Amino acid sequence: VISEELVNQLRILEPCGNGNSRPVFAQKGVRAFQLNVFGKNRNVCKCKLEDSEGTVMTGVLFGETEGFEHFVGERKSDTFSILYHPVLNEFRGRKELELVIDDYC
Repeated sequence: VISEELVNQLRILEPCGNGNSRPVFAQKGVRAFQLNVFGKNRNVCKCKLEDSEGTVMTGVLFGETEGFEHFVGERKSDTFSILYHPVLNEFRGRKELELVIDDYC
């Protein structure tokens, strides 16, 4: 289970970078909805991700958002798989657990 406690435990492995890769997780059977693209260059996509058990979490994709939007749109209610790393986003005093999507298929 992805939780704030897990994200804090993963911080023990930092710093991540060359020679010390960030831990990456995989999830099958994911459905995305409520996609919002933003950023100066429209290069950030935030969405809700629901797994096969009905758990909903926030997903964030940086980079090629147009391709992701098209990919999700083609699937409608079909599921897909993601590779991600969990982060704790702190903004204006609020903490939110997010799954940063590294890849999808």
